[in-house]
Amino acid sequence: MPMASKYRSFFSTLFYSFGLSLCVETFQLLTKVGSFDVDDLLLNTLGGVVGYMIFVIGARIRDNMIIKRRRRTTEEDRAKELAKAREKRRKR
Repeated sequence: MPMASKYRSFFSTLFYSFGLSLCVETFQLLTKVGSFDVDDLLLNTLGGVVGYMIFVIGARIRDNMIIKRRRRTTEEDRAKELAKAREKRRKR
């Protein structure tokens, strides 16, 4: 399940971060390239969770900006329509 899907959640991010870190650490243990270290598991998982939090904050900021832009656009459109209606009334 990619992070960009609509099913992303804190716990799935925690699970996938831990799982990927565990796979890398197990690979290091089996191939004897590097060392299996529990600290790496914890810190990599923490990094995934912190990255997810930054992503969520950024997504909320982006969504708020989009909503504000849409509101501003609709208000400007309404003002233009009112101005056109007033001009038509003046011409009569």
